[in-house]
Parts: sequence; structure tokens; C-alpha cells
Amino acid sequence: MLRSFVLRSLKTPSSACPALRTIVGAMQTAVCPAMSAVCTVNTTFCTSPSAVVATHTPVSAIRTKVSAGSTAVAAMGTAVAALLTKVRASATAFIRSHATVHSFLSIHLNPFIMSVIKCLLTFKKLPIADRPIFATGVKDGVYGNPTVFVAPPIPQADFELFITEYTEKRSLYERGGEAQKPAWEAANANLIKALVTTAEYVNTLVYGNENIVILAGYRPSKSNSSNVPKPTKLKGVTLKRDEENSGKLIAECKAQAGVNAYVALLTEGAPLPPEIVISETGQLVIKETGEPIKLAAPDAAGAIKGIFDFNQLRRKEFVGLTPLSTYYVVFFGINAGGVGSLSDAASVVCL
Repeated sequence: MLRSFVLRSLKTPSSACPALRTIVGAMQTAVCPAMSAVCTVNTTFCTSPSAVVATHTPVSAIRTKVSAGSTAVAAMGTAVAALLTKVRASATAFIRSHATVHSFLSIHLNPFIMSVIKCLLTFKKLPIADRPIFATGVKDGVYGNPTVFVAPPIPQADFELFITEYTEKRSLYERGGEAQKPAWEAANANLIKALVTTAEYVNTLVYGNENIVILAGYRPSKSNSSNVPKPTKLKGVTLKRDEENSGKLIAECKAQAGVNAYVALLTEGAPLPPEIVISETGQLVIKETGEPIKLAAPDAAGAIKGIFDFNQLRRKEFVGLTPLSTYYVVFFGINAGGVGSLSDAASVVCL
């Protein structure tokens, strides 16, 4: 009867708490022998007292059996108490684990359920010349923010080597012909693999926040908000000479959270005139002021007077420029919310 009561009291699906089956089995092992002993004593002394007399069972033997039965009953009570303690502990652990899992899902997985944001792998389709530029942006974003990207999967020195080898092998291929192609293809594959591996690492840190993707130098798959504010004025604009290549300048600006594409405007001889602005609707507008717009004076035919770079990267490379001429660059950002205003200009004399 006690066994049936306990089993009925523990009606819990085995799939919910597999440990209960083990506990119940242990209880049966401990309790059933005790119950059998009690039943034997009860049968001997209650239902068949004449058997005792008929067999001349000594009183001392009867006392021994009674004592054994009492001990068995006490052991049964101890086993049941221990079982109840285990059941309570299992139930408490189950409730706590359920709460922990629910908390984890709410904190870490809800952003993915609401909007799956990750690094796009569209860099695989970038023009050949833009791939090392993109990789440099990822290098600056990931290794330049160690408090966010604590443990990148590729050491910085190795990542930089992939970029250098890509550039060098490509240059050799362009100058040396087909014999250099396998080496460049290998360098290209290594660089793409490094970018993919790093993107997968960044994805583990996103938790629905596209700004992490952007900070790392990648493009996010989509925004987690339908009300994205347009970019503000970009900061940290620089324009530097390439000391090893005449007629080449490198421009860059600081990353801004939420910006999906960076546009640069380069002019020669004078900064972009104030008559050229970006309107509230995101249009590049040339205003009428009554005065002619003053840019650089005409010079040799074919000389570059200005470049609009609409590639999404923050790092821009301008080539074919006129040595000893002064160039000016401004940036603006674009995202789903609109177009930002023009930055302050940076300038440098080209070599």
C-alpha cells in the first residue's frame, strides 16, 4: 500500500525528470524487503498464531523477528524521507534550470528572433583592387577595438600578412603574367578565408546589434529597427600621401555606428565650395550665389580635377593625381535613414 501511495504521488513524466525513475527504483529496492519482513511477521503472529505454537517457536526467536521487523520499518521510513529530500532537490533544480534557460533565451536569443543581423559576405564580389582596402578596414575595426573584439580567431600579424601577400602577389601577377597567377590565386583564397573566419567570429558577438558589425568593418545583413536615424557629420577625416607611389593619396574617416556606406569627394586646388551642399532629402545640391563656383584653374588636358568615390568603404585610395598639387577631401555617410551632412575638409600636397 505504501509503495502504491508513493508511486501515485510521484506521477511525473519520465521525460521531464529522468532521475525520478532512478530514485523510485532505489526506493523500491530499499522498501520492498522491509515490507516483506513486516508482512512475514504479521502473517506469523496475526493470521496464523497456531503455527507458532505448533512449531514450538521460542519466545526469543519471536522477539528477534519483531525487532527485525521494527528495524525494517524504521529503515523504510528513513528511505522514504531520503527519497522525498531527493525529489524536492530535483524539483528545485529543475525549476532553477528552467528559469536560467528562459533568462538566457530572453537576453541572448530574442534579438536574433526579432531580427537576424550578421556580417554580409558580399566582400567576395568586390573588385580585385578593393579587396585589400576592405580587409584593411576590417583589420582596423577588429584589432583596433580590443575591448569589443577580445579574442579574434586570427592573430593580427597573420591577418596583416594576408593583406600584404595579396597586394604583392597581385602586383607580380599583373607584371609577370600567367606564371604568377597560381601564387596570386592562393593569396586571394587566403585573404577571403581570413575575412570569412573573422566575420563568423564577429557574428557571435552581435546579439542583434548591427553597430558591432559596422565597427568590425563589415556590412550588416539588415537593420533591427525600422526607424534608423540618418548619419551625423562624420569626424576624423584624414588625407595622406602614399610615400612610395607618386600621384596617390589615401583618405579615411572614423567609423560611425549605423553608417552602411561612406562617400568621399576629392577636389584639386581648392576645397569643395560652400555652394555645394547635401540637402535634407539627401541630394547633392549646387546652390546659386551669383558668383561662379571656383575650383582649380584648368591645366594639362586629362588632369584629374575631382573624384567622387561612392564605394562603401571608409578607406579611399585616389590614384593618377597631379604631383605637387593640393587636394581636399570631404566625407558623408549613408544608411537606411538617409544621407548625412558633409564633413570638414582635410587637405594635403600630393607627391
